[in-house]
Amino acid sequence: MLVTNLDFDDSHPFHDLDCFTQFVDRVLELQKSPQVKSFRMCFSEMWVKKSKVLKWIDAAVRLHVSELDVKAMLLELPLCLFTCRTLTKLRIDHDTQYEEVWECPSLVNLPFLKTLDIVVFKNPIVNAFKLIPGCPMLESLSLHVQCCNNEDDYIFNIATLKRLKLTFRKGLVVHTRVVLHVPNLEYLSIDGGSIFVMEDMPSLVEASVVFGDTKVDRWVEFLKRITGIKSLSIQYVSSFLMDFVVIVYFLKVFIFLVQTVTLFFVKGTIHFASACLSETQPLGTAKFLPYIS
Repeated sequence: MLVTNLDFDDSHPFHDLDCFTQFVDRVLELQKSPQVKSFRMCFSEMWVKKSKVLKWIDAAVRLHVSELDVKAMLLELPLCLFTCRTLTKLRIDHDTQYEEVWECPSLVNLPFLKTLDIVVFKNPIVNAFKLIPGCPMLESLSLHVQCCNNEDDYIFNIATLKRLKLTFRKGLVVHTRVVLHVPNLEYLSIDGGSIFVMEDMPSLVEASVVFGDTKVDRWVEFLKRITGIKSLSIQYVSSFLMDFVVIVYFLKVFIFLVQTVTLFFVKGTIHFASACLSETQPLGTAKFLPYIS
């Protein structure tokens, strides 16, 4: 069987877990293609055994996989994954709070990996931040953290990175410092509050930020550090009106430095923002749109 794209998803109707795992085993046994371009496993309904998930990932590596996407509630990763020379895109989604986080070995060598997407429930220090240094060609990184229960710095020192997306669970109070050393970054997306320490990002063109119920001075300081970009998208979802007032009046100055600003505000505040900013004569364009959760 010559198939270059394999997609296993437990949301499709199977009789039971045994039937599903036997189906996956059989498909892999019949696989005759020397290389698989895309290998996806999404197990969000069934508690597939760790040993099975590990076995299937190992099979994907032996098939010289290029793009690997794994979502599982029980997860153990084979060592061979961390030295896979054919991997260009990797996504690992393991955000359950009922299992120990997967850990990264000391040796990581993914020389051709360009896109990395990681979802963890907590403590990315033990996996994501050990994985990143072993990816010398990394251009796009997405990190989603459900629970920040430590105060370790999140340090991104990636000279090759062009796109960065950081997501913290809505409503989560984050005390972690996010330190960015990304001189070639072109696109930055931040969803959720934190403390940001940023060096100059001369290549930054576009930014998207979501303001939540976080100290407003953090956001004002963050916006100060991304002046000069061409496009800025802001979603304001906080319930604190005074925070909103501070941000809007800061934008009256900031908007002169950006070509396009798109603002998403909760119902009842969008007209206030429009009235405040209408007094300015910005060099670019301001768009006001309602925030839809």
